[in-house]
Amino acid sequence: MLKIGSKYKMMLVAILGILFLISFSFKFKDYLFLNKPQVNLDGILWQSSLDLALRIATEQNKIVLVDLSANWCEPCQRFEQVTFSNSEVQLALKNLITVRLDFNLVNSENEDFSNKYNVLGLPTIIFIDSQGDEITDSRIEGFLNPKEFLLHLKDKVYSKTRM
Repeated sequence: MLKIGSKYKMMLVAILGILFLISFSFKFKDYLFLNKPQVNLDGILWQSSLDLALRIATEQNKIVLVDLSANWCEPCQRFEQVTFSNSEVQLALKNLITVRLDFNLVNSENEDFSNKYNVLGLPTIIFIDSQGDEITDSRIEGFLNPKEFLLHLKDKVYSKTRM
């Protein structure tokens, strides 16, 4: 027969176990179901985690396109509706690992990224090589239409890498 004190100990152990599982799921979210790739309506496979995208890029020796976007950013929405929905752009982006950082959220990943790469505003698109370094002079700040975007990829991204 359990004593009253034993019931409280069991409840405490159960609560601590639940708290451990919750903290574990946040720390290792890349390995759980929480950070699976997302297929956007524009037909581009967007990763939901920069760390995951960088690991894939390293394994496949590919460039990472990091799209910093927010719902309140009108030029970001134009990228979504005009540029990223273009079939030629979609085809060109199949050669890259794409990740979208949601700047509607205030979190440490976005803050750390902004500080590391000196992000001044949205929209910003940053191209990172498979070693994790930003490709020199490849950054996009502001809206580009599909033709301008494809020319930028050719002249500022692919011309500076061995892809």
